[in-house]
Amino acid sequence: MDTGQNGNTPEDGSRRPGGADGKQKERKSREKIKSLGNRQSAQGSNGGGDALSWRVRTRSEPGRGGKARGGSARGWGGEVKGNASGRGGSNADGAVGKFATGGGGRGGHGRQDAKRFQMGRNQVHDGAGGDARKVVAAKGVTGGAGAQSLKYPRPMKAPQRSGLGFRSLQELCDKEPSVVAMTLSTHKDFPKVLDQTSMKQDLIELLCRVINKAFQSRTDRSTLQHLAGIIKDSEFLRSSLPHYLVGMGSESNPFLRAQYPQHLDRILALLSEVLSVFPASSVNTVGVAVTLLQVSISSLKASDVDIQPEMEEKAASLHGVIENLQKKSREGTLKSDKAPLPAVDDEPGEGDEKNFKDIPIYPTLEEFHQVQRPFIRRNLTGQRYTNTYIYLDTHFRLLREDFVRPLREGIQQLLQMDGRNDNLLKKHFDDIRVYFNTKIMAPKCTRSGLAYIVKFDIEPLKFVCWENSKRLIYGSLVCLSSDNFESFLFATVSDREPKDLKKGQVEMMFTEESRVRLAHVEENEVFLMVETTAYFEAYRYVLEGLKEQDEEDLPFQRYIVECNKEVAPPAYLRGNDVYDLSFVADRHHEKKMRPFSSLVPAAWPEMKQLGLDESQMKAFQLALTKELAIIQGPPGTGKTYVGLKIAQALLTNRQLWRDPRDSSPMLVVCYTNHALDQFLEGIHGFLGKGIVRVGGRSNSEILQRFTLRELMSSPNFRRTLPAHLQNAFSTVRFYFRINIDVLKVFLSHAHATVKHFVTFQKEQKKKMKKVIRKELGKSSAMTEQEERNVLDVWSLSQQDRWRLYRWVYNYLSLLSSRLYIMQLPFKSFLLSPLKANFVIGMTTTGAAKFRKALQEVRPRLVIVEEAAEVLEAHIITTLSKDCQHLILIGDHQQLRPSATVYDLAKNFNLEMSMFERLVKMELPFVRLDYQHRMRADIARLLTPHIYPELENHPSVLNYEHIKGLEANLFFVEHNHLEEEIKDGKSHQNEHEAKFVVALCRYLLLQGYKPDQITILTTYTGQLHRLRKLMPASEFSGVKVHVVDKYQGEENDIVLLSLVRSNLQGKVGFLSIPNRVCVALSRAKKGLYCIGNSEILGRVNLWGNIFHTLSQHKQIGKALTLCCQNHPDQKAKVSTAEDFKQAPEGGCTKPCLFRLDCGHVCSSVCHPNDQEHKDFKCVKPCQKMLCDQGHQCKLLCYQQCPATCQVKVEKVVPQCQHTQMVPCSQDPDTFSCKDRCEKLLPCGHPCVSPCGKPCNPFCRVKVSLELKCGHTQEDACYYKTHDTKPECRTSCNHLLKCGHTCPGTCGRCNQGRYHVPCSHPCERLLICSHKCRENCTRECPPCQLPCENCCVHSKCMKQCGQACSPCVEPCAWQCQHQSCSKLCHEPCDRPPCTQPCDKTLHCGHPCIGLCGDKCPKKCRVCDRKEVTKIFFGTEDEPDACFIELEDCGHIIEYTAMDTYMKLDDDEAAEGQEVAIKLKECPKCRTPVRKNLRYGSSINKRLAEVEMVKEKINGHQPDVEEHRMLLLNRWQENGNILEDLQELDFMDIKEMLERSSLTRNDLWLLENKLEFLLRVGKLCNIARTDLRSMDGLTPKVFEFLYWLKHQQQRFTDQQVFDLQRELQRLYLLAELEACCKTPFVKKQADIECAVQKIRDALEMPGQFSERDEDRVKEALKELAKKIPLTGLGISEQEKKMIVSAMKMRPGHWHKCPNGHVYLITECGGAMESRKCPDCDATIGGQNHRLDSGNAVATEMDGAQHSAWSEVNNLQNFDQMLFLFIKRK
Repeated sequence: MDTGQNGNTPEDGSRRPGGADGKQKERKSREKIKSLGNRQSAQGSNGGGDALSWRVRTRSEPGRGGKARGGSARGWGGEVKGNASGRGGSNADGAVGKFATGGGGRGGHGRQDAKRFQMGRNQVHDGAGGDARKVVAAKGVTGGAGAQSLKYPRPMKAPQRSGLGFRSLQELCDKEPSVVAMTLSTHKDFPKVLDQTSMKQDLIELLCRVINKAFQSRTDRSTLQHLAGIIKDSEFLRSSLPHYLVGMGSESNPFLRAQYPQHLDRILALLSEVLSVFPASSVNTVGVAVTLLQVSISSLKASDVDIQPEMEEKAASLHGVIENLQKKSREGTLKSDKAPLPAVDDEPGEGDEKNFKDIPIYPTLEEFHQVQRPFIRRNLTGQRYTNTYIYLDTHFRLLREDFVRPLREGIQQLLQMDGRNDNLLKKHFDDIRVYFNTKIMAPKCTRSGLAYIVKFDIEPLKFVCWENSKRLIYGSLVCLSSDNFESFLFATVSDREPKDLKKGQVEMMFTEESRVRLAHVEENEVFLMVETTAYFEAYRYVLEGLKEQDEEDLPFQRYIVECNKEVAPPAYLRGNDVYDLSFVADRHHEKKMRPFSSLVPAAWPEMKQLGLDESQMKAFQLALTKELAIIQGPPGTGKTYVGLKIAQALLTNRQLWRDPRDSSPMLVVCYTNHALDQFLEGIHGFLGKGIVRVGGRSNSEILQRFTLRELMSSPNFRRTLPAHLQNAFSTVRFYFRINIDVLKVFLSHAHATVKHFVTFQKEQKKKMKKVIRKELGKSSAMTEQEERNVLDVWSLSQQDRWRLYRWVYNYLSLLSSRLYIMQLPFKSFLLSPLKANFVIGMTTTGAAKFRKALQEVRPRLVIVEEAAEVLEAHIITTLSKDCQHLILIGDHQQLRPSATVYDLAKNFNLEMSMFERLVKMELPFVRLDYQHRMRADIARLLTPHIYPELENHPSVLNYEHIKGLEANLFFVEHNHLEEEIKDGKSHQNEHEAKFVVALCRYLLLQGYKPDQITILTTYTGQLHRLRKLMPASEFSGVKVHVVDKYQGEENDIVLLSLVRSNLQGKVGFLSIPNRVCVALSRAKKGLYCIGNSEILGRVNLWGNIFHTLSQHKQIGKALTLCCQNHPDQKAKVSTAEDFKQAPEGGCTKPCLFRLDCGHVCSSVCHPNDQEHKDFKCVKPCQKMLCDQGHQCKLLCYQQCPATCQVKVEKVVPQCQHTQMVPCSQDPDTFSCKDRCEKLLPCGHPCVSPCGKPCNPFCRVKVSLELKCGHTQEDACYYKTHDTKPECRTSCNHLLKCGHTCPGTCGRCNQGRYHVPCSHPCERLLICSHKCRENCTRECPPCQLPCENCCVHSKCMKQCGQACSPCVEPCAWQCQHQSCSKLCHEPCDRPPCTQPCDKTLHCGHPCIGLCGDKCPKKCRVCDRKEVTKIFFGTEDEPDACFIELEDCGHIIEYTAMDTYMKLDDDEAAEGQEVAIKLKECPKCRTPVRKNLRYGSSINKRLAEVEMVKEKINGHQPDVEEHRMLLLNRWQENGNILEDLQELDFMDIKEMLERSSLTRNDLWLLENKLEFLLRVGKLCNIARTDLRSMDGLTPKVFEFLYWLKHQQQRFTDQQVFDLQRELQRLYLLAELEACCKTPFVKKQADIECAVQKIRDALEMPGQFSERDEDRVKEALKELAKKIPLTGLGISEQEKKMIVSAMKMRPGHWHKCPNGHVYLITECGGAMESRKCPDCDATIGGQNHRLDSGNAVATEMDGAQHSAWSEVNNLQNFDQMLFLFIKRK
């Protein structure tokens, strides 16, 4: 007999025998069953079993023991024999249904007697142990194996069958749920009962009671599914139940009305069960019933029937599920009812026993392709958990399902659509986001590891605003597949740049398993990428933590698993419970506070002493004395304040809980980064140091120095580490360096050519792929000794190269392993700062991520802020086994944890936090009762609608009224419809957004500061719309947030936009009381809401709130504005346009305020700046500035001038001119503006004003004769001025290039340095471009972009640089022949001459050739153009044409073929052929791209590349030349040192570049040569002349032209530089002669010198003839001047020096060059007069007087002899001179 899972027999009040008492009944039974045939053999569960004669299986199936589950089918009158073998292995009679009453069981063999069992008794025959027992079988347990099977059962009396009447249903109410479920699902009359057209009220109520009890059964799921199917299709659900619900409102009997809440609760449960089993087919029917049920609840509440809030929440929740299902149904995404129900049992069924710790976190292939949902349990919210394993298993499976289901169901939807992109592009998916044509591009090394750039098609996503979108945010999980999800890769987004996303690129890191599969991904393989809407980063670490959690190590199991209500004190208080709260006390009582025993209630100080109210004091005591403390803080009650008090008490008494041996810290955990920063900032207020903030998303400046990253990067951190960690650090750095440098060493010098090997792989990749895979699979590698002997990779055979590669790979793996082992101690790096501090702050995700570190740190205290917002699984992974004290602070009536899957949140209680669950389980908790935030009007919306009690603190009763508005609280009603955001599930409402922005602007005009106003909205789409309407220039400082992100915050004024307004009446999550609570409780002084009250009112909570608002006239169609200045002026505003009635925040009346200046304010009424202290009057100023009655000309608000500036006529005394002088100015001080009447010395009139001094620079144009001999008109002052104008006469010199010089006489320095020739070159370069340079000796490489291209790619270099040849396969293919060469090689196939068989768009045949690009012209449509004669064959009827892609001309192919071969034919005949590209015969455009003539083009391009290489130079030769020049620069550094200030260092910078051409080096070499010559000249001049005064201007002029930007070293420029350099040499020689004193004594010598100087400084070019004349004159001069310059011969000088017998350094000379001797030490100690010229000679204190110097020409000394150091230098210098002469 079928007993259900519990083994119980169903009862319906009648007797159902399993056999007959006599043969007659047995025969009748046999006949009945025989008529059924063999179709009704029973299916056993654990053993054999009998089947009832209704709704049975037709086939025996294998049991758990491995044998067939046979069985006899038992009918009403008897039974059919059969064998049943269970686990016991013996045979026994089968029983009714699926479970055996006498079948094989777990126990031993025993005799199973067939007994009579009476319907209505919960009996089962159990043969375990051999005896029959009367038991209620547990789930899955059946009887033991009987000793033998009964062939002839004992006869039983056949009862009379009866229908399922009222009495039977009443009796069922007292039975076990499993019995009720089995009876109803199998009774044939039950459907008839449900289909009755007229049904009395008591029968409906009884049916609801019975059905509800049946659904409480834990029997087989198929039984409940069948029962739900009967109800779904019945008249009971479609008609009777709705009529019953409608009639509730009209019930007048108070006793019956009081019963309705109980009936409604049962109906809710019934509807919920039917909907969960058949969501698709029952959604409409159940939806009608739920709507009527909500109406009944409202009407019953109105008639004072006590309806619990929980019932309203359940109804609203079910209504939300229905709305979601209906939306999916409309969109076509609602699945059919075929998908089985998710399991919710405490124990998994057959095949579901997998340990949750073995379940992978990522979805598997089977999950994507199976229909059945995985096994999950409900989060138990009304009872304890069986054990810790079940507890952990429940939360792991729920959390994983919440993450996996959107991805799984989304992919299953994709699979149903067969992956057709055209359909997918139009399809909207709720659970996933789809990206098409995805490719995995290049890998990228990041700080976190190896990432990949993934590219996807951006075209379907043009509408996405990536800056605000939640698509592809950091941490999002994506799944990529190229084979319809038969295989796939998982990756997470590792970096997100909106600018890259707009291009369709994102950076991702693949999972470890997926990285292995990446090796087998083909290049350019196209994937379909799917992103789940579940944020993976929030699940990942928590799921890992749950899997790693040991059951024994979970703390507080007594409370969170067993739900024990007796909470003990913390373990650390058992030894010492003395607290000192002096640091926590109010400042007036801190000195009176004494230590006390915290576990003695009477010893505690008074709450006033601690600055707490009554409920806060209770919470404070609970938190310090109980190891698990739960504190509920409704809005504004100060839960953060209390939390900080608790933290301060614990931290100032940390000796109680902090073990000095292991330094266990306090752990503070929050759900959001903002809340964590806020709480830690509060702790920082009393704890200056000892805080560490873990996580990189802190926005607090105060906490920046406490972040873990800052602490670990501080200079002192490494020094404070233990010695073993410092050693580990050094070792890891060593191995890390080896790991990076190993290949660098391997590839250096001797192995540099390995790069060619890599290139070879790339070029031949397709051909080598199989070879490479084969080689990579081999294991043989070189030994270390063999590797050391390798000097040249290319000397190895290919096999040995592979062996070498495998050695390198193995060596790197070895180093990586060593590095991993060595870095293990670095985990202590993290522990060190965590253990060293008192407080660790983390988010819940961070705590899960660093859970292993927390296990090592072992925090004893954990404070969880926002605990009611945190999923229970998050808190589980936060707790370590050493935790002794857990404090949960939050409010479960505000925001709850958010789940991705609505079904799991509502039907499986996933969104219930540990905080809320423990409160519902009645564990001790304290609720804070006094709110300190909201004014009483606002608090009235929360009490009693959300909180039964919430008292107002006296401080909130004295708030001032909001300025400019009649009400402090108002709800503005409207019916403007919302808009749905295309990307995502968000909404926006334009009307509300504009209204709220206008209201915000109005409030700012009332004088409120921007930071006093917050705008809240319920949807992200509305948030973005608001921000677009609020420019920063006007609204900077106003906060705009979504409600969910503003919990825990407050502000003076809150403007709330509720958004939802639609024809369907959907309110979304505005029906959730928690969110409503947060939205309405953020304001302190003023709250203004705008929304559609009509649809919101359908939600009971909102209906109640609107009722309260209407009672106080705080709801309406329009908000009333009230002018502060004119209280009688009021305006109604319902739209943003209505605010124009208060343009300046007041009203439309004029201001009429009399300003201090006496004027009236010209503005309309404005409440801001009522005293007009900041107002600026813009009327004309009325003040008088002087006694003359002159009025101020400025605006009224501007400062009047100190003196009158009105101009009047006055006579200037100095010149007696009449001038307009400012009234207040004395004419003596006024500068006359009339023209000066004086004459300048030159005789021309002065042009300066009369009051100014005459300008000595006369600008009158006169004829001037310039030094160059030319005459020109210029300013008169040049006659008497040393500076002369630049000559503007044209140069007209014939340059070396043959062109006339374009410069002027002045620009060309009177012909010394000619300006460069400006004649355009326009020579044809090798690349077919014209040279764009001016006239030059050799044309430089072309700088234009290269135009060479092929069908595969385009060269992106400059035209003058060498092109890289294309190594792709040649694309010249046709149906007749193909080319096997590479693209840049000459083709190995002839051109095809067959006509093209394609048809043009016009419908006419193509005029091209097979395999060539079809010409755009048509022989018919463009006949005139096509047949125009050029070569003579164009008008032939069968002529075919080639279109030249470079210019677009079409040419008859035979003529073009001949034309392209001309040069080849001429070259074959020995004729010279110019190297250049072939050109279009019509327009001369070079032919660069054409498949037909690819061979010819490639040949010419190869020749062009050879010429380019010659022009640019062979790179090794160029590099060698560059190094020679660089070395030369460095070798002559001492010569060039003095020229560095002239900015010639760019030569060195250029030489240090590696990308130089031969022409670049030629320019640099010329510049360097000239520079070295000038440098040497300067050094010589400085040494011999002691001064370069006469030479410096000429040298600077030379260097200016040398570094001129147009210096290209043309023939003319080189000639000019050489001639001027020669002039400088001769000038230096002349200056050397002039320095000798002898010159000044001889008049004839001075005359000769002057003649030479004139010759050297004359204008014009210094010709070779001039050079010869000057050299001859210098020779003559040399004969007249002694060689030494002393007036004596060299021999005489030597005799004098020898006779004096003085060491070097004693000879000196006066300023005029007359030599004298200082004896003794050689240092000047006294001054005298030179006998030759009376100049001062000698000096004082070893210092020579000014102008005196050492006479180097006497003995070669450079320094005076008085110092030993100088003496040595003198000898060194003499040695140098000696070597130089040698």
